[in-house]
Amino acid sequence: MSKLTAKQIEVLSCVSKGEKPYAMWRQTLNALLRKGLITRTVIGYSITANGIDAIKQEAAQ
Repeated sequence: MSKLTAKQIEVLSCVSKGEKPYAMWRQTLNALLRKGLITRTVIGYSITANGIDAIKQEAAQ
């Protein structure tokens, strides 16, 4: 998996917590969708298992 930017880590963390200021994050959300770290749902976005692993890896560094 390619290295995540600080912004991607921030957005991924917020998605995992259920926070929803999506309009500010459009480009980052699209990048995370392409990487398979989040999915689009009926009510917003949801973090995937790969996204959880990415957060854990970044926290370990």
